[in-house]
Amino acid sequence: MKKKKMTVAFMLQREKVKKQWIKEMKELHPEILHIELLAIMKTAEEAAEDKKKKLKQLTAKEQAAIKKEVGILHANLMALPPFPFEKIVPAPGISSLNAAKLYLYVNDKYPKIQAMPEFAACSPTVLYVKAISDALYPYAMENGRKMSGSDLETRDTLTAQCKEQFQLMMLSCALLASGNKALFLLTGVACKRKGVKRNIQKTPPNFKLDTNKGVGRIGVVIEKVEFAENYTVFYGPKVYDKATWNSQTGGLRQVIEDQVAGAELNVIVRANGKGGSSTDNSNPQSRVVPHN
Repeated sequence: MKKKKMTVAFMLQREKVKKQWIKEMKELHPEILHIELLAIMKTAEEAAEDKKKKLKQLTAKEQAAIKKEVGILHANLMALPPFPFEKIVPAPGISSLNAAKLYLYVNDKYPKIQAMPEFAACSPTVLYVKAISDALYPYAMENGRKMSGSDLETRDTLTAQCKEQFQLMMLSCALLASGNKALFLLTGVACKRKGVKRNIQKTPPNFKLDTNKGVGRIGVVIEKVEFAENYTVFYGPKVYDKATWNSQTGGLRQVIEDQVAGAELNVIVRANGKGGSSTDNSNPQSRVVPHN
């Protein structure tokens, strides 16, 4: 009896099967374990019903509410001083979405776009793209495993068309926004972020010379430069001369080797970035090459 109460208590959490479960419990038989497993699983009909609820088409009232909300945000935005121009590249991220997820994504974007007069001239039009997604709707609700070959082909064709036309529409809206990124974002579609420039600065790196590396060796310890990929160390006698000086490229700690002990060595350092960019050359530093 205790087992029955626990099972009923557990199944009460699932409202849709509660009545059916109680009826079956009254007719308890030796295969109860099998029945319990069936009862705690959602039936195919329940799963389909849940999917229909998630994929429901917006009612006129719901569309009006979205338009009203966006309209208020739009009015507040237009009351602000003009924003600086920004390049707008839409990033809806729909390329990998299946039919159901695609429909869910685009479904609430239409009234948002229609709420703003700036996008009235977008091409393709909202009505045109919406007609494609509306045609996709019944196929998006169906279980692909139960669909015929022709229905699957139709679903895939409409999915591809919806993605293509929606992206074209958003590109058109991006142009109509005329660099007003805040206005475009009211559509609910994201934008690609502006790339962060990682150009190395011209200021030359600081460095220190270490004469405790042994006979004929001088260490070079360089302070890190932002966005630098490596560092070139130039060394030679007297004033820099490309014909008589040598160079080596490496990390922040390098060692100049095989130098004549007792000779004076001048060292210059330069940091190198991407695409051939680099800092200016540092001022030279001089050291006598150690004997020991």
